[in-house]
Amino acid sequence: MKILTGLRMFFSAVTTGDEYSRFRLAEKISAIIYPRYKYSEFGRLFLLDDDFIRYYESFVGNENYHSLDQKYTLN
Repeated sequence: MKILTGLRMFFSAVTTGDEYSRFRLAEKISAIIYPRYKYSEFGRLFLLDDDFIRYYESFVGNENYHSLDQKYTLN
């Protein structure tokens, strides 16, 4: 990722508050830090389901979300 492109992505994510811009920025940063991690598609429904997240946290706590997507699928 070129520095100028990275700065543009960062500026867009911070100033517009656009969820997709933040997603793309996180994807690019994680590719630098941990290249083996693969993001899935944008807009995962389980991230928006506040009732399920509260339910999940009541069992697991709020520090471990490693299996959140799998539990959501089973739910």
